[in-house]
Amino acid sequence: MTSLFADTSALIKWYIAETHSEKVDSLFVTQSEVAISRLTGVEFCSALGRRRRNKQISRKLEKDTLELFYSHQLSGHLRVLPLNDTHCAEAEHLMHTLPKIPLRALDAMQLAAAKLANMAEFASADKIQISAAKAIGLKIHDFS
Repeated sequence: MTSLFADTSALIKWYIAETHSEKVDSLFVTQSEVAISRLTGVEFCSALGRRRRNKQISRKLEKDTLELFYSHQLSGHLRVLPLNDTHCAEAEHLMHTLPKIPLRALDAMQLAAAKLANMAEFASADKIQISAAKAIGLKIHDFS
């Protein structure tokens, strides 16, 4: 079973070439599977759409990238963790217990998914989320 959880901010770098993409690839190819939450698909589609609208990627690259993302889920390389009310409650708890970290709602949900699945490692490209992940004891892979 995997111990690595990837936030969307790190995962997108595996599919779209940008700063630290090589480092993400080096980490992900060593894993038999990488855990993501159900929320990741929504964030991933949003991130690709934003890049297409900003003319950073073509519609074809967006489509091809989504197909590859879904194929990685079907093959089991990306293991999708479900979300439920317990995750919402844990995300709220994290925001209350980490009051000095300006954690955003969806980032808290991603951390809650990792924490409740007993992940040991957390990959992210978001400095605030990384601070929170460190505070709850996760080993960090920082791609910011």
